Amino acid sequence: FENSSGLPDDDHLSTARDIALMSMAVYKHFPQYWKYFGIKTWDYNGKTYTNGNRLLGTYPGCDGMKTGFTNKSKYSLVSTANRDGHRVMAVVLGAENKDVRANISAQMLTRGFNILKNNSPTVAKTTPVSQHTEYVPVATNNYDTGGAGVQFGAFASRASAESQASRVSNTLGVNAGVVAAPNGMWRVRAGGMSESDAQSLKNRAIAYGIDSFVFH
Repeated sequence: FENSSGLPDDDHLSTARDIALMSMAVYKHFPQYWKYFGIKTWDYNGKTYTNGNRLLGTYPGCDGMKTGFTNKSKYSLVSTANRDGHRVMAVVLGAENKDVRANISAQMLTRGFNILKNNSPTVAKTTPVSQHTEYVPVATNNYDTGGAGVQFGAFASRASAESQASRVSNTLGVNAGVVAAPNGMWRVRAGGMSESDAQSLKNRAIAYGIDSFVFH
């Protein structure tokens, strides 16, 4: 963060995971303020204002949290919902309009509750985000061998990278490898794929809230 206002700056750099961590910290450490995120409308100086979070009052259990928009980052939304004692949080960044951010957020929250309900991370495969409903696992010794691949983040410790690789395996059915990067970080990657398969895998990962991008 280059300023405290949140206004655009070319040196700002943040991910959905960053926003999720901050949002969870607010919920954990400042619960006394959480009620404000669920306010649907409020009156000020004779005028009524409506909360920009369209999931409030339309998505069962939604109680927050924050919308956002700048010309560079487009429409964003941190949405939270509470059902049966379980809280799920979704972060959508870079949506083209308010409808897109609300619809994708609702889909992500639903996937989260389905996972909790079925106690299995593979349940969300019943709602694929592309025409590919399954993905053939990539062997761990086949990453970084050319063609296209998907990176699922870079981590300061190998242990964190291995934890992410395990998450990728359990959630997506893909055996990702842990690769040492020149800057001392540890990358989590699966490679040796066609461009279309890599793009499909990336989209599935993002739908599960796993940061990822295609590399060549």
